[in-house]
Amino acid sequence: LYKELIQALFEDFMEFAFEDIHRHIDYKTVKFLDKEVFDIFEGVERRLDVFAEANIKGKKEIIYIHIEIESSRKKEFPFRMWEYYSLIHRKFKKPVIPIALFVDDQKWTEMLPDKYEVGFMGHQFLSFNYKQIKLKNFKVQDYIKSQNPIVQVLLSRMDLSDVDAKKIKMGIMHFIFRPQKNIDKSRSMLYNFIKTYFALSPKDEEEINSKIIQEAPEANMLIQTYYQKIEEKAIKQGLEKGIIQGIEQGIE
Repeated sequence: LYKELIQALFEDFMEFAFEDIHRHIDYKTVKFLDKEVFDIFEGVERRLDVFAEANIKGKKEIIYIHIEIESSRKKEFPFRMWEYYSLIHRKFKKPVIPIALFVDDQKWTEMLPDKYEVGFMGHQFLSFNYKQIKLKNFKVQDYIKSQNPIVQVLLSRMDLSDVDAKKIKMGIMHFIFRPQKNIDKSRSMLYNFIKTYFALSPKDEEEINSKIIQEAPEANMLIQTYYQKIEEKAIKQGLEKGIIQGIEQGIE
């Protein structure tokens, strides 16, 4: 869901992730090139999570934005970001904006390096930097008043330890279902994201859904559709499991 969310709300994501760069991008020219595959040594292939091409406002100059979505902490990650950068730059020979979005559930006491460097005997031969965003280390209180839709749903992945999670989720749901044209096309995606990554107790979920439906009756259809899809998926999985068990019993 992260990839789809970022692509659907790319301008909003860039405003949150890299405001200095965001101001210079002509979003009417954005093209996603996620199907680009880069051959590395000995034929190994890598596919980027989100990879976009865009023009600079008022210019014909092209830049590329590369976003990696990570669900775990890996020591070799800075090297991997440099590796991706070098492959993109070698192929397109244009500026590349590298961004890493960490979405794991752990709050880090020590951040990963946001750079990759190579040196020897006091001499620096390479220094590569990338933008690092570790959501769980962000305090919800600092972003709760944001009117950016992608920030609102990403509150669910930030540090919720010192806040009332139920109150936060209620606020996000209010935001999603209030009338606003800029998220009409992505409302369903925003809701699915929250339901997937911000689960509370059944009692709290029922209370939130009831209040939202009372205040925004149009939300009822979207909520019912979500649960219908969950039910259909469960039935399908049950049927597939039954078929497999039947085959196994037949083999025995």
